This record gives sequence, C-alpha cells and structure tokens, in this order.
Amino acid sequence: MICKLSTHGPKRDVALDVMKRALDAYVIKGVTHNIPLLREVISHPRFVAGDISTKFLAEEYPQGFQGHMLTDDTRAELFAGAGIVHVLRDLRNRTWHRDLSTQPGRIWDLWMDAGDAAKQDTAPGHHVRVERISADSFEREHTFKVAVDGRDPVVVKMRWQLESPLMHLDYQGKQVTIQYLDVLPLGYMLQHYGSKFNVMVKTQTQHDLTRYMREKPKQDLSKMLVSPMPGSVVSIAVGEGDVVAEGAELAVVEAMKMQNVLRASRVGKVKKIHVQPGASVAADEIIIEFEDV
Repeated sequence: MICKLSTHGPKRDVALDVMKRALDAYVIKGVTHNIPLLREVISHPRFVAGDISTKFLAEEYPQGFQGHMLTDDTRAELFAGAGIVHVLRDLRNRTWHRDLSTQPGRIWDLWMDAGDAAKQDTAPGHHVRVERISADSFEREHTFKVAVDGRDPVVVKMRWQLESPLMHLDYQGKQVTIQYLDVLPLGYMLQHYGSKFNVMVKTQTQHDLTRYMREKPKQDLSKMLVSPMPGSVVSIAVGEGDVVAEGAELAVVEAMKMQNVLRASRVGKVKKIHVQPGASVAADEIIIEFEDV
C-alpha cells in the first residue's frame, strides 16, 4: 500500500469531486498503482448513487478493467492539454534562436491521436487548431482558443510551469487536471482521468509528409526477451542451450536503482544470449533469443 485517501464535504457529491481532483493530482512514479481503476470507479454512476456491492467490479468489468475509454468530451480535453503543451514548448524552443524567421505566429494547426500508453500509437487523425491569446508565453496562466475536428473553438486557460508534472485547465468552466509524464518522439505521454495515454502530435507539415513515410516492419518478439527499459544487466540466469519453463527467471535489469526480474513468457530453448552482465541496454534491446524445443 502506498497511501490512503479520505475526503469529506457537506454532501456526498462534494466529497466525490474533491476525491476526483485529489486522484488526478497524485503524482506517483516508478511503481504500478491502481489510480486508473479508482478514478474510474468513483466516477461510475452506480458508485455515485451509492448502489454498490462486493460484486461491483465483476459486474461492471467482466473482462477486466481496460482503462478510461475516451469520450468526445474527454478526448477534446486531452487534446486541448496536449496542444497547449506543444505550443508552449514550441514558443520556449523558439526563444533560443535569433533568426527572425523562427518567430511564432498565433495559430498552430496540429494533428493528434491518443492511444493507451501500453499500446502502439496510431496515425494522427484528429485536427486540432490552437490559437494563442496570451501575449507572453511565460505567463503563469496561459489562455488559448482550441478547436477540435472543426468544432466551434473554446477558450481554455491553463496553469502550467514548463516541464512540471501537473497541468490545471479551465475548460469551458470545468476544472481539469492532466499529468505531463514524458516526451515522446512525436507527442507526449499524458495521464487523464487516471489513465495514461500516448498522445501523438504532428504539425501540419509532418502530417502532410506522413503519406510518403514507409511503415516500419514489425519485429516478431515472441521468441525474444527484450529489455523493458534502459538500464544495466545485473545477471543472466540461463545459458545457451538451456530449456526454460514458463515463468522461469531469465535476467535482472537495473534501472533507476531498482532491479527488475525478467521471466520467460513461454517454454523455449535459449538460442543466443546477446548481452552479458554489466552491459548497458536500451529499451526494447534484445537480451535473449529463443527457439522452439
């Protein structure tokens, strides 16, 4: 257990709103936690009405909890946050250049899509126009107009210090907190309603050129053990030619002073060991290659 959260208010709905804001503002890194599930449960109509029992999870999530399913409204909130983050970082980056040609305009046309952070991103298919209203990109509160997929633009105010984890949005009078987790090659990893999303962001030029990009062939990793994160190999528990059972320990990788035990996902025979203890590995780098028994 990491901690307990208790909230109170004059009425149940007030206490629930406080709890939602608290969960949205919890910043937990380095360990897996259940905030996505808790955030979804306390927003569920049955829970709000007090109609719950010990069978609640089995009845409402018979296939298991899959994370927050974006609606048109929550997707628009997420895209507004991602768009403003992109604009503010772009404005910051432009201040490093003396070339006048890098001076920004007031409108950014972006293309976005959002996928679960555990899944591969899809090609951006939502047009998001962000118009800057604030004159100073380093004001404490930033004001923009954001239009998603050609809808009427809405005024969005956001309080965010560059690169800090919490973004506070005033989206059409609704207070929304989004967590800024990481920068991706094309976009950002954000946490919204407790769930993590890889938000792919492309400029208009990048979007236009996408049609000419060849799709990267997908590598079959079913017979390979890859490093889940950058780190160093502490130990290798098997040798070439060994037959391993499902769940057997294969290697230990250390990252951020935490040791992660990597286990076999299936029965197989070790064909080749690509790294040795003490070696540094990148994310998704192959550690061990298998073959069928």
